[in-house]
Amino acid sequence: MRIAIAIATRGNDIYAKLLHFCCEAVKKYNCDIVTSEAGFSAEQAQTNLFHYILSCDFDYVLLIDSDVAVPFDTLDKLLACKTDIVSAPVLHYDPMTNDIHWNISLEMINPTEFKRLYERKDSGVEELMSSSFACLLLSKKVFQIFKDAGESFFTWSPLVDERWNRRNSDNIFFLKAKALGLRSFVCWEIKGAVHNRTIKLTDQLITHFYAHCPQKCKSEIIEIKKP
Repeated sequence: MRIAIAIATRGNDIYAKLLHFCCEAVKKYNCDIVTSEAGFSAEQAQTNLFHYILSCDFDYVLLIDSDVAVPFDTLDKLLACKTDIVSAPVLHYDPMTNDIHWNISLEMINPTEFKRLYERKDSGVEELMSSSFACLLLSKKVFQIFKDAGESFFTWSPLVDERWNRRNSDNIFFLKAKALGLRSFVCWEIKGAVHNRTIKLTDQLITHFYAHCPQKCKSEIIEIKKP
């Protein structure tokens, strides 16, 4: 089984605990680590990642934000769900509104707005309507279905209600996935995943990361530059 951990980054915002998680995942699953740097455009970085992934033959891809810390067993629990799209519940803080919520939406307020979730379940796996890309596992079937349909992953198309045009890339992705017959889930077995303050990625930190990874990780970290 070939797994990639795909991280969109602005270039200086990779959280230290995320690097520790990647080290453990590489040791256990021999994962490939793929990063994309695209300044202040998360969508551009995500697009770069998806285009690269389409050229490879990964069985699963774990999308994870560069400023997220997840428990070491997160990948184990996501894989155990045995589904094509499954999200970890990640606690978000919105500094603009001082609002703390989960990255999961189980229902809609109206035809053009997902309802934020403030209380999580203790366990189980549940179907969702939308999530963020904070920590999301995708099977290669997802990429193939989008490719066969000629659909982009993040930009609006007539597959989605026109009222969603110019909305967030994660909303567009989940709406398209549903329209293409894919089901999405959240794994409530994962506890403790949060967005964190970011840190500057220094040479010392990179050295620490390499020191805790197998040799394969050193030679196969791939960085995709903005076109």
